Amino acid sequence: MEDIVEDFLELVQIDAASGNERGVADAVKARLEALGLAVDEDDAGASFGGNAGNLLAALDGGLPGSILLNAHMDRVANGLGIKPQIKDGLIVSDGTTILAADDLSGVAALIDSVRRLQACGRKFPRVEYLFTVGEEAGLLGSKAFDTRRLRRSRLRVRLARSAGARGLRRSGAGEPDGRGDGKSGARRQLSRRGRQRRDGAGENPRDDPRRPSRSREHGQLRRAGLRHQSHQHRPVLRRLPG
Repeated sequence: MEDIVEDFLELVQIDAASGNERGVADAVKARLEALGLAVDEDDAGASFGGNAGNLLAALDGGLPGSILLNAHMDRVANGLGIKPQIKDGLIVSDGTTILAADDLSGVAALIDSVRRLQACGRKFPRVEYLFTVGEEAGLLGSKAFDTRRLRRSRLRVRLARSAGARGLRRSGAGEPDGRGDGKSGARRQLSRRGRQRRDGAGENPRDDPRRPSRSREHGQLRRAGLRHQSHQHRPVLRRLPG
């Protein structure tokens, strides 16, 4: 916990604003590189007259898949000359400025997660770290970021009309599903359902013989550790105790 507090206290004392994140970007980059990560900076700042770009780094954990963690390096107005203090176990400003916990607390947390993952002794999916600029001015760094630089993972999407009902799944983002027509399985099933409704088939889902009974649906939910409740006709899932 001392490392994350130290990171935060040092970062908030570096003056920064949207378009002037250079000092914070250099400090974040130095910390990540000290932890063994390669850091790449784009030219997002140039797109809106800023002096720093987005920072992207990655930590491979030996398992397939990837997750993206993001925080921004700029802050709102009245964030210059911050003098952080620790009072009664809380980090506060001296009252003349903001504290800039938005979002340097997030930046410090992401840096600390690198330390914790490296020390955990377990395998984990690839973690990508994106530190953006110009967020407080309208997500300018995010808008300028080329998402093709991120590791593309295979996705699993589940669409369901109600809790426990049959869902549609597909792997990949708009990829062919191996049947040669370029449509994903989910889109094809949605098209089939649309034709059934148009032709009058399956008009009432309760008449569909393929639809599991309500008791069977609830049994499936309970085995998964969930229970079904309905409030104003909207399905709700809640985790069962234990």
